[in-house]
Amino acid sequence: MMQSSSTHITKALRAALAIRLLRYALVGGFAALLQVCLLTLFIELFGMHALVASTLALAIAIMVNYRLQHHITFRSKAKHIVAAPRFVALALCTLTANAVLFNSLLTVVPYIVAQVIALGTIFPVNYYLNRTLTFRH
Repeated sequence: MMQSSSTHITKALRAALAIRLLRYALVGGFAALLQVCLLTLFIELFGMHALVASTLALAIAIMVNYRLQHHITFRSKAKHIVAAPRFVALALCTLTANAVLFNSLLTVVPYIVAQVIALGTIFPVNYYLNRTLTFRH
């Protein structure tokens, strides 16, 4: 049985979204690893309070993440003057959500576990918002 052209298009779109999601996960995974390493460094070497360390580490990781997501994941043609303010607005929401989740989890799990759970919770929402708002053309 022959497949219709709309079926081929649907399959192609799904494949493209899956590849983009994989790139987002890889780039985001790198940024998350950077964030957790910085968090550990700030706490263990500099003796920072866990919430301050988490917020600072995430802010640094977000800056790295922006460049990588713009160029690698979304291969966006959106100009930085348009995409960057959107990304910053989303980043401020991300920082707030991370702080609330991280601080809540600190009472029951070690800081690295709290950070991994917070990042895992934020990831799908960030992907959707970056795909539909930040890096849309």
